[in-house]
Amino acid sequence: MSPLETKSGRAAVIDAPASRLLEKDGAEFKRDVGFKDAAPSVAATPLLLDLIPLHRRDAVDAKGRPIGKAPLHSGWRREMPLTETEAAAHIARGMNLGARIRDDQLVIDADPRNYPPGDNPLARLIADMGLPHGPTVETGGGGFHLYMRKPADMRVRDALPELYPGIEFKTVGRQVVVPPSVHPNGQRYDWDPLFGTDMAVPNVPDALLALLRRPPTVSVAVDGAMTSEQLSKLLEGLDARDFGSNDLWLPIAMACHHATGGDGIDAFLDWCATDPDYSDRLNTARARWESFGTDRPESVTRLTLYKALHEAGRGDLVEAIERSDPLDDFPVEETDAPEPRERDLIEQMNERFCVVLNGGKFAVFMEDEDGIFDPPRRVWTKMSRADFLHFHEDERVKAMGSRREVSVAELWLASPRRRKYPGIVLDPEGRDRGKLNLWRGWAVEPKPGNWSIMRELIEQVLCSGDRASSDYVLRWMAFMFQHPGTSPEAAITFRGREGTGKGTLGRALMQITGTHGLTVSSPAQFAGRFNAHLRTVAFLFADEAFWPGHKEAEGVLKQLVTEPVIAFEGKGADIVPGRNLIHLMMASNNEWVIPAGLDARRFAVFDVSDARRNDKAFFGALNAQMAAGGLAAMLRDLLAMDIEGWHPSRGIPKTQALAEQKALSLDPASKWWMALLDRGSLPVTELIAWDQGPVEIDPVSKGELLEDYDRFLKTNRVFSAKASHRALATAGRSLGLQTGKTKTGDRAWTLPPLAEARRLFEERLGASSMFD
Repeated sequence: MSPLETKSGRAAVIDAPASRLLEKDGAEFKRDVGFKDAAPSVAATPLLLDLIPLHRRDAVDAKGRPIGKAPLHSGWRREMPLTETEAAAHIARGMNLGARIRDDQLVIDADPRNYPPGDNPLARLIADMGLPHGPTVETGGGGFHLYMRKPADMRVRDALPELYPGIEFKTVGRQVVVPPSVHPNGQRYDWDPLFGTDMAVPNVPDALLALLRRPPTVSVAVDGAMTSEQLSKLLEGLDARDFGSNDLWLPIAMACHHATGGDGIDAFLDWCATDPDYSDRLNTARARWESFGTDRPESVTRLTLYKALHEAGRGDLVEAIERSDPLDDFPVEETDAPEPRERDLIEQMNERFCVVLNGGKFAVFMEDEDGIFDPPRRVWTKMSRADFLHFHEDERVKAMGSRREVSVAELWLASPRRRKYPGIVLDPEGRDRGKLNLWRGWAVEPKPGNWSIMRELIEQVLCSGDRASSDYVLRWMAFMFQHPGTSPEAAITFRGREGTGKGTLGRALMQITGTHGLTVSSPAQFAGRFNAHLRTVAFLFADEAFWPGHKEAEGVLKQLVTEPVIAFEGKGADIVPGRNLIHLMMASNNEWVIPAGLDARRFAVFDVSDARRNDKAFFGALNAQMAAGGLAAMLRDLLAMDIEGWHPSRGIPKTQALAEQKALSLDPASKWWMALLDRGSLPVTELIAWDQGPVEIDPVSKGELLEDYDRFLKTNRVFSAKASHRALATAGRSLGLQTGKTKTGDRAWTLPPLAEARRLFEERLGASSMFD
């Protein structure tokens, strides 16, 4: 294995079995290539390779031409280099590997197939220039890659055809195939066995540098000239094989020259080389490019390149370079019936559609109305590029400056004026203005009015007349409307019988929150794997949607209540983190509603009164009042409520309903202790007067307690817990149990008097008079 360091510093191990390499005698190989025996002059920096993925070894394009030596991705110049693990996995899949050449690297690429008969230009180059021995690859095509180091800021010629035909000099912007890739002919690329893992990369001799140094390109002064990197990005949208004829190739070459002021030669030649039929004519292409500086430099401008990109359906690449629509600069052909102006069509499409990078993937978002609700909600629908094109393929127009008809979708996608965002946020405060903000505000306009019956429902029914509880509920709602971008870190739960009105408040809040409200009725709708629908939710009403015994849902519920950031996942989409803005309200007929352990501090639980149960007149009047402006008045008053410095997670009422939820959520050992507290005695043979004072439990009595706990687990069919002294001691601390040694040295437990133990336990639950 020959280890090569990647740019990130991690070793990318390239498989080169020594057994295969050593089948060819090292000395003979050295003589064949023409290396000198003199000690090499080496640089101080070891070989660095930025590894990139290439196509499968036997891959061909649509015309049947091999592309196994071509990069797998169009953006290979900018993508992160492969790690060791990624490179090994890529090779294991039968793919090839390449190296993206850095600006301080020079690879001498010798191909004997292009040598003149009877000549060995590589041997002459080595002899003439005194090339030192360094990292060398024997290519699958029978040639060689010699790795050397050059000044990073030096621009070099890519060939010296008059002196050394068949040899290319490759540097930044180019890539080469690396071992153990396989040539389309089936032969493998291998490292020269004389190259050891500790060999450094030699410097290019000064004599060769003098020959390779390229004079400055004749440039044309162009305002706002783009860089070579920008040109490379644009050319990724065009297939060089579609411009094989001179009539098609020349205008693109001149347009690229104009766009970069003559400085984009390397990017342009690299694009030309992607056409296998043109790769051996790069020197001719360079000469033609350099003639553009004096040969009618303004006869073709960058607009020709832009037009080609639009016609190829890749006008999206233009937007990063230009903000004006280049098609407006081309003449419009007259037709019998005038087409709508493109600018107007683009604006119309922008009103409903936008392009978004959703989790790093391209998507089109459509804004529409959902008529199920009254008033209708504005909702976003995500589409792939293909679905968007299919949906509009019957709506066709003529693009300006072209006889070709395109769909309105193609026209819009190619326009630099299309609405586009680099990501998605739900941001009520409008802090992140660069991304698509899914926030649409509240569905009701706040106005003065009367909502007194709803207040009566909250105070007298939902909170059973308890003033502290109703104040908390009102403040909790006010906090949601005043601070929708801040998690409350506390959820509200109403527990009561059917017909008491516990869902009425939730439905009213749903109408006010509109697009940002959601009702769920099962754990799968909010605790399932696919939860992307929660991304736009500020108010979540869980109506009979949760059972505390659902362990997976229990974890998600606690996350929704407490975590500032949660992960959103849609079907077939990547997981995307986002801010948790959910304000959760729950309603249930069940006795046990939430998983609230002894230390639960994020749930406010209220028992609903039966005072208005099935009172049709009351609820009819309430609904009529809310429909007649009560919703708007409710929102207005809650927005105006003074809650400065208040937060829902502080001051949660310690209701009896919350205490009962804690009791129902206790672990098995705590439930066993609670039963003993309720009974008022301990299950031991030796009579202990617990109600008379503190008691000391000796080892024998501890054993009897453990036996009783074991019977408790079996009777209640609790198979998830095992009877152990540790479990009982841990749970017993909630009622004051202490562990230690007696005067005789035995380990014993000490319990406070029964009344004190009951008080401590009630205090942990937040309850009172549980054992009366």
